[in-house]
Amino acid sequence: MEIKIGAIVIGSLLWDLTEIRNKWQNELSLDKKLRVPLPIRYGRLSEKSREGTYTMVFSNNINKKTTKGFGYIIPYKNNITSNEEFVRQIKLLAEAEVISKSRICKSWGTVCISINPYIDKIRKDELTSLWNNLVSDTKDNLTKAQRQPEIEKFGEVGELKSIDNNWNLTINLDSLFKNELKEFDCLIATSNAIKLNPKGDNLYPTIKQIAKAIKEKDYYDYFLKNRQNNIRTFQDKNIAKILKRKYRISLKNKIKNVANKVLPK
Repeated sequence: MEIKIGAIVIGSLLWDLTEIRNKWQNELSLDKKLRVPLPIRYGRLSEKSREGTYTMVFSNNINKKTTKGFGYIIPYKNNITSNEEFVRQIKLLAEAEVISKSRICKSWGTVCISINPYIDKIRKDELTSLWNNLVSDTKDNLTKAQRQPEIEKFGEVGELKSIDNNWNLTINLDSLFKNELKEFDCLIATSNAIKLNPKGDNLYPTIKQIAKAIKEKDYYDYFLKNRQNNIRTFQDKNIAKILKRKYRISLKNKIKNVANKVLPK
């Protein structure tokens, strides 16, 4: 079976050019990326990699036209023609997302899949079986120190979680698959658990909390680079407004500072 595959890209996976992310991006046709509406928001406290500010997560609570943000779908240069190549690409994404070099999940995040519901049944069944076998093998080979994704933390209480027990992405992409993405057999992505504070409370941060963290940590890179690359959430305008009006921050100056930084190789 030959699989046409794409990656859902939100946040720093597009613009944070570390060596491993460059390696992963070399597998993609970046010049063919598609900007599409996605239910994304700032929802995970990132204590280390983003200096205590909030990064993006998928959320089914905002799977509406008025609350969706924008991210990208990037096609792979080559179609997948073997089980081994499929597994290699999944693991390469996991490595690029600093999940692991050897497995596709941690308790706080995992590579996940969204299969085009409109492809023919035989094709869909084969792809589903391929994914389920990978997930099953991953679960079976975890050591006692390694943990599966804690599904209940991939959304607030009462919210449909962003992944299911088989690590399928649950956000509704049917309209995209029916139209802009009809050529794709499946999309892969990474989904992270939400996290409000160091205790890991299972709540989304408010816009005020997001802006306050950016100001107090004096870390604007993630927020501004997302905006510069047209990766947006419904929260962006109000976050910027709080930074400007309450904290008297000149985002124009911050943008200059971010632009002058030397990116890692």
